[in-house]
Amino acid sequence: MKWLGAAYLAYVGIRLLTSRGSLEVAVAQGGAAYDRNASIFAKSFLTAVTNPKGYLFFSAFLPQFLDPSASFAKGAR
Repeated sequence: MKWLGAAYLAYVGIRLLTSRGSLEVAVAQGGAAYDRNASIFAKSFLTAVTNPKGYLFFSAFLPQFLDPSASFAKGAR
């Protein structure tokens, strides 16, 4: 099953590389409407905020480098 999945991804990649046309044409043919920049930002922000992987990463990574006795209001010196 793993090899079938890898073969399918290779097939899709080769088809994408050999296809003619631009990305804009492919998106327009797919029926997706063009969004305004603010709408794209809002969707991206909502996706990032609701993704728990970022919170888990920073909660595991940052405590190793933070000094709880240091004052954060003064800034780094």
